[in-house]
Amino acid sequence: MKNLTIKNNPEKAGKRAGKIEYFDNFRYSVTPIHTRFSEVEWFVKDATKADPVTGMAEVIGQHSTRQQAFDSLPAFKMLEKISF
Repeated sequence: MKNLTIKNNPEKAGKRAGKIEYFDNFRYSVTPIHTRFSEVEWFVKDATKADPVTGMAEVIGQHSTRQQAFDSLPAFKMLEKISF
């Protein structure tokens, strides 16, 4: 997996900081979001679960790094269990 460094801009807090990456036939997405703090946060969403307030895809994880976000994806956990 390539290293992706995105600079946080606190003035854009809450806005997308880069491209959305989709996995498992668009079920899961990983999105970098600008924060009011020093670093970008990585949000993981599951399109099969609706947020009860917004009706949009539910956030199932918030992580400090891109790698942590990917590691939290069920699809990636399954790949770890498969030995070739």
